[in-house]
Amino acid sequence: MTLYMVSSDEAVQDSVSITLEDFIEKGSPLRELRPHSANDARDRLATRDPPSAVILDKEAPGAEELLDWIAKKVPTVPVVLPIRAPELSHIAAVLRPRVWGWDMSADPDDPDAAEKRLAAVLGAAVAPPAKRRLLAVVRFTGPAAQLAVVENGISHFSGLPLLVDGWKRDKLNRLAQENLEPFREGRLRELKTLWAEFSERGIDVMNYLFDSAAADLIDRSDVDSLEFRFEIEDEALEARFGLPLELLCKELGTDFLCKLRPMARGIVKARKASPAVLAVGPAANANAPAAPRRPPPLVLFVDASMVVGQPAVFSAEGVVFPSFDELRETAAEQLNGLRDLEQKKRGSPELPLCRIEIFPPPGFKIGETKYAAALEERLRAPADKLPRPDILHFCGHGITTTHLKSRKTQLILPGTDGADPDPLPVDLLAGWLPEGLRLIFLAACQSVSPHAARALHHRLQCDLIGFRWTIDATKIADFTRNFYAAHLDDGLTTAAAYQRACESSYRDTHTAWVSAVALAAA
Repeated sequence: MTLYMVSSDEAVQDSVSITLEDFIEKGSPLRELRPHSANDARDRLATRDPPSAVILDKEAPGAEELLDWIAKKVPTVPVVLPIRAPELSHIAAVLRPRVWGWDMSADPDDPDAAEKRLAAVLGAAVAPPAKRRLLAVVRFTGPAAQLAVVENGISHFSGLPLLVDGWKRDKLNRLAQENLEPFREGRLRELKTLWAEFSERGIDVMNYLFDSAAADLIDRSDVDSLEFRFEIEDEALEARFGLPLELLCKELGTDFLCKLRPMARGIVKARKASPAVLAVGPAANANAPAAPRRPPPLVLFVDASMVVGQPAVFSAEGVVFPSFDELRETAAEQLNGLRDLEQKKRGSPELPLCRIEIFPPPGFKIGETKYAAALEERLRAPADKLPRPDILHFCGHGITTTHLKSRKTQLILPGTDGADPDPLPVDLLAGWLPEGLRLIFLAACQSVSPHAARALHHRLQCDLIGFRWTIDATKIADFTRNFYAAHLDDGLTTAAAYQRACESSYRDTHTAWVSAVALAAA
């Protein structure tokens, strides 16, 4: 078996030659390279001795026709497409089965990066077909954005420019500032109007970002999984966080992205050099010893559901006094969902799916000890004194207000006089949290904002689930139960468990899912 190459570009030819000489094992059939024209390659592909793979440069004469012919006549032959500067048309191309993109972009830190990527692509292309697990990464970089598509850890392409047109950027900027709150003045808006508005905004974001290529990213049925990650550079956070990315949809009446595909946001540092390609991880060693079994994750369940009253908080208009009702019933429902998982055991020896620690502990008397001080003491406790939690689940009230042109998110704790509200800024909470925390779940209204994303997710490099709008407290337990069942019982990632929770919780009268936001550490 040999390797065909259809390209008249000397840069492609040289890079292929270097790859075969320096990065492909000697004796491999891939080292036997045969250059062809598109017509000659098609004639030879029609024989009974097809090549190991075809490197097909789409800029070569007849390349587009050859790609279509291969898909119809010899679909089992792997095709590798050199991609110098990615275009929207490359999305549909690399989503075809047995078609791989070869990301030829330069890496200032590695002059051989393109050749190493080709070696990885060829190795994957000629291997027995594996389950196709794709990751689409949209990175917001200041006023613009870029797209990368990765399959099974290997980059098809990166740096595809999005938001090239100025009018699209302007439209997206205005959309990010819109208030899509399902509740207004404490009342759920008319549902027919609400759902139409969500669909219209989702269509707008889809079209402004991806144009017609968006449907290819969402509708593919020939991939085993396709996850979306929306990376927002820290400097663009305030301008981009308000985008309803979770509500992306193709047309009125279709499902939203958060129900269809695993997805999460992420806050990242701005790049100072040219876009780097996502790293390719080493192949798994089937003969390596099994990793030691980890103990069940410890969930610290922080119950602040007893809060009632009206704290003084700042907004752009001055001091306001929001009213909070107690949430003991929904707290009990959320806790019971976790306890059901704690009762489940698996493995040998059998271990529970999670362990639960409730804060405040039994015997704690609100009023005798300040709740916030006790919580700080628990979170700062040395590991040799108290076990460090893996998951922090907060159940209570939250509020995000504006003051001095900045949005501040606060969790509402019980005060020293009992259940009266005591606001806790999330950046203060972040300073208390221990190392090793991998997930924070803020089951509270308005608990996720640029402030919370930066203070908790970005600073601590942990996953974060929260709600950016006001939510119906009677519905939130359903969402949390579905999320933890997927995450702890089925072992799904935060992005996939979030999608499962949205899908399982979806009902026209159930708006908790539509306010939910997932942020996942890279």
